[in-house]
Amino acid sequence: MSEPIDREKEKRKLDKLRQIADRMAGDAWSIWSDEDGMHVVTVRATGEEVRILTLHPEATCDEQDLVAGALDHLFLFLGFFGRAAERVRELREQVANLAGRKKAENFGFMAKSLCEKIPFWRFLEGKAGGSAIASERAADTRMKFLLNIESKGQLNDDLEARARFLKLRADYYAWKKGVAA
Repeated sequence: MSEPIDREKEKRKLDKLRQIADRMAGDAWSIWSDEDGMHVVTVRATGEEVRILTLHPEATCDEQDLVAGALDHLFLFLGFFGRAAERVRELREQVANLAGRKKAENFGFMAKSLCEKIPFWRFLEGKAGGSAIASERAADTRMKFLLNIESKGQLNDDLEARARFLKLRADYYAWKKGVAA
């Protein structure tokens, strides 16, 4: 079984890498060889050229490339990480906006909520010469008939059905206030 991930430890390592990258911005690493072997050389942002590492003669080409490219790899990784983190933030915001909008604009849910209210039943009884309504189901059936829909979900997708629902709802609120619709 693997050990749990220590997020705080990861954050500290990432912060340290960012600090190193900030301090080394403008530096360039390269690899060259001479009679003493292969070396990793940095040209610092100040223009100073310094040999920072001598590679063992048995280091493979891949090992040499990995070590010599470490600074470029660090900048590449931090760039990818930063762009990925920004994209995650954008997507979270989009999801939150969609979730908030869906809750606020779920007309099918609004219709269901109205059908749960006895005053709405009384209102529907007066529509289309209907009979008494004694249950949520009967209110739901009458409302669907009046709106000419088969499902309350249509109210979220069908603009004409939604307009009919919003008019019915406005008429209901006016009826509740005693204003003729």
